[in-house]
Amino acid sequence: MSEPIHPAAIAILRSTPSTLRSLVAGVPEETLLAPVDDGWSVRDVIAHLLDTNGGVIAARIRRIVTEEHPRISSIDAPARLETSGFRSRDVAALLDELARQRDEELAWVLAQPLDALDRTGEHDEAGEISAMDHFYQWAWHDLDHLKQAVEMLKAPMVPRMGNTRRYYDI
Repeated sequence: MSEPIHPAAIAILRSTPSTLRSLVAGVPEETLLAPVDDGWSVRDVIAHLLDTNGGVIAARIRRIVTEEHPRISSIDAPARLETSGFRSRDVAALLDELARQRDEELAWVLAQPLDALDRTGEHDEAGEISAMDHFYQWAWHDLDHLKQAVEMLKAPMVPRMGNTRRYYDI
């Protein structure tokens, strides 16, 4: 049986939508829509988190918990972003949906007995993964994309920093 879920992972997953909302509050729309990282914008990062929240990560956890050793396929995140329709949506609407969906998905996972989260599936690239492995990957994924969004928001500052740039690894 698994040990209890680390509270930091739960806190990260609960707070990501509000963290993003605070991060982008008051930021001009043109900044949020500007392609920065491999053509992705801050809105694209938020859209990707929404797409992968319920449609990928939570869905995989559900399958592992409810099916007998399911086969889990990798995704093509840029292709999913292109076909999702999320790129045409308002950032506030994306964040509202992410918050609602996250609350629902997280509540479902946390209601599962710990031994159910020990169940495994077979990922086409990673090999055997448990629902619990995927839970921790979900929190890591959030943090990774929060970091990406922060880096994107820093981009317009860099050319305006003058000689103070020397204090940073830019």
